[in-house]
Amino acid sequence: MQPRISRCPNLGRYVTTAVAAIAGFGSAIPNISYAVATALKISPTDVSFAVAFKNASAAFATLGTGLVSGFFGMRYSKLAAYTIVDEIHQSKKHPIRFITESIMAFNAALAGGTISGDPYSGVIQWGARALGFTVVGSLSFMGMCNYIKKLTDKDLAFKLLIINTYLKHINPKYKVMINTWLQGRELNEETLHDFLERLFNLAEYLKNNKALGFPPLFNERSTSERAQAAADNVASFVLTAICSIIYAESAFDGVNILFNLFNRNLDHLPDYGKWGIGYFVGLPLILFVFLTVEFFNSPLVKRFPEIRKKPGELIKSLFLIAFCLANAEWYEGLANLIRTNKNIFSGLLDTEFGSVVFPWAAFITCFVMGVNGLAPEILSQNINWASPTLDDLIKCLEGDLIHLDVERMRQHVFFKPQARQEEKVVPRTDDVKTMDAQVDIELGLSSRL
Repeated sequence: MQPRISRCPNLGRYVTTAVAAIAGFGSAIPNISYAVATALKISPTDVSFAVAFKNASAAFATLGTGLVSGFFGMRYSKLAAYTIVDEIHQSKKHPIRFITESIMAFNAALAGGTISGDPYSGVIQWGARALGFTVVGSLSFMGMCNYIKKLTDKDLAFKLLIINTYLKHINPKYKVMINTWLQGRELNEETLHDFLERLFNLAEYLKNNKALGFPPLFNERSTSERAQAAADNVASFVLTAICSIIYAESAFDGVNILFNLFNRNLDHLPDYGKWGIGYFVGLPLILFVFLTVEFFNSPLVKRFPEIRKKPGELIKSLFLIAFCLANAEWYEGLANLIRTNKNIFSGLLDTEFGSVVFPWAAFITCFVMGVNGLAPEILSQNINWASPTLDDLIKCLEGDLIHLDVERMRQHVFFKPQARQEEKVVPRTDDVKTMDAQVDIELGLSSRL
């Protein structure tokens, strides 16, 4: 199974990659201005390339921001392009979803254009705004698309249920046996469906034969997992709430710039009116941050046991962390620019919160987003397609959920508790003859458990 992105030959993969690279690295240039401003303790409007390299701190901030923001923008711009094309094709089937995504993306693009253009003036400012508008609008379209699908797409919810509730929580005592089912088989759709059917047949068998004394196939989420999920949600909520100031201010400024094109402005509005416009227009970016800022669920944290055993992966991870720390300075610079200039939150940002907490929250948020966004691209997946294990199968499914046949799995009796109560469930014919012997032999009865 290949990633879904490879199944779009008509899109012109090489052209898309080139355009995404130009857009991604082009949109990183304004970010460099903010990062250098933070390193040198000056205003982003005073930054030039001559100033940028006056000391090692500024040079590292320049390099880190250019690389991380550039590759981040390139990666997501390319993914966004495929998402946009896919949604256009499905717009007749899901018109309300497409309209919602488009409106929200346009709103976010206004904020993005403002952020990109603020360090400049004249023609360069409008060029930076146009690039920021395009990139942020594309990313927001993809983010809103994924978010809406998670809320409304029952098929996607079912796929995630199988991965996160079942496959990732198989009792370790069964893993050796289950891995033998995959050995020597090429990882493809047929293998996947056969494996899942066999897995849930076994799960149902164990449920109906508790007297045998075998533990259930799937474990419940542990207390530590629940605590980590709760901690992620709390941290994401706090950081997003603080950084929402950035998006609300930038969104309001973007709308005001749009009105100025027609010789109108919104400066006369009371603060609560400005806040309302800022938060409404900036909502897509706020949601994007909330869904992206994860600590315990970060790809780097989840794969750390695997990474620490491989020197090459460990070195790449350390470089990723270092450059993401440098890149995070541009968000701190952006927060400081908003704090020191006229803004719709003046009363709040003139306090110690505005001078200390706000910039640091922006720094941490940008660092986490950079790591989470680039870790899947930097770290090797190392999927064994020829003779996979359960971990290989999970990695493959997480990267390409389309291969999970929802209807076939949904009809499996394991997911129909009412059917289990109404009639005795019988596994497939070829499993009936061998299931008892298979469980006894492969599990070795209770002695192996």
